[in-house]
Amino acid sequence: KSEDSNESTKKKKEKIAKDPNAPKRNMSAYIHYCNGNREHIMASRPNLNFGEITKVVSANWKALSSWERAIWDAKAAADKQRYQKDLADYKDSDQYAKWQASQMEESKPASSDSTSVDNIKKKKPKRNVAAFMHYSKGTRDDVKANQPDLSFGEIAKALSVNWKALTDQERAVWEGKAAADKVRYQN
Repeated sequence: KSEDSNESTKKKKEKIAKDPNAPKRNMSAYIHYCNGNREHIMASRPNLNFGEITKVVSANWKALSSWERAIWDAKAAADKQRYQKDLADYKDSDQYAKWQASQMEESKPASSDSTSVDNIKKKKPKRNVAAFMHYSKGTRDDVKANQPDLSFGEIAKALSVNWKALTDQERAVWEGKAAADKVRYQN
């Protein structure tokens, strides 16, 4: 696939703006453990790369007893209390009010002028349909009625076989519809 088709089919998530003045989030017990032990492991095993060090730290974390883990849980709980206090103080500050106001300004909907991307997409005409698609739409119900036991895929195969068996005169009807649809699309 070309890059253009990949870009058009993937929808990118909008990043949520982060206030640079907001307090730093609290860390989990595992992150506290990693930060406390990574340097020691790097010093004792300097030949390991970052991914291997992370695997060793993770294995050590899983092997901790409940009382050893409680030390790191306590650090995480203290950090969570720190964050909640800092966040409450921050939400009472003028900085937070300014940030909220700036976010409200940015999130206001754009004016509904005719040049916005959404309006342009809405105004684009629907693509023209090929002769076979007109034929399929027109005869699918007949095939279903004559052979009700066929699955959706089998109906499509039957329509294809029937299309190939049409004479030039029979096809001309469907090709005429396709030509008219093409004119509609181009105008």
